[in-house]
Amino acid sequence: MKESETKGLIDVKLALKEERKYKAQRLNNIKTLNRTNPKEFWREVNKLGPGKANTNIDSVIMDDGSVSSNPNDILSRWKSEYSRLFSSEIQQADSGFIEQLQQLNEQLEHEYETLNPSTETIDTDLQLMNDPISVEEKTALQVKECNS
Repeated sequence: MKESETKGLIDVKLALKEERKYKAQRLNNIKTLNRTNPKEFWREVNKLGPGKANTNIDSVIMDDGSVSSNPNDILSRWKSEYSRLFSSEIQQADSGFIEQLQQLNEQLEHEYETLNPSTETIDTDLQLMNDPISVEEKTALQVKECNS
C-alpha cells in the first residue's frame, strides 16, 4: 500500500473511533438526563430521530422517462398530472375494487350492529339522565364542594 492509502485508512479508522466515542458519550448523557431532567431528555431523544425531510421538489420524471430539473418542466408536469387526475377521463373504477369496498362496508356494518347496544338501553339511560336531581344528590354535591 502507498503511504497516502495507509494514511487515508488510518484517518477513516480514527474517524469511526471518534464517532463511536461521541455516540457513547451522548448515550450516557441521555441515560443521565432520563433520571435528572426529563424535559432535556426528550429534547435529546428527538434530536436522535430522523431529520427533517427535504420537501423541495427539484426534479420530475417526464413522459419519455427522462428526468428534468427545469422549473418550467416541473410546473408543466404537475399541471398535466393534476389535470388528468381531476378530468372526466378517469371516472371508471375497477369493478373488483368496488366489490371489495362493498364487502368491507357490509362487514363493518355487521360489526357495528353487533357492538351497538340496543336502543332500549340507550333510551332508558337517557331517561335516567333527564330525571330531576333529588335533594340527596344536591346535598351530596354541596358537601363535596365544601370538602374540596
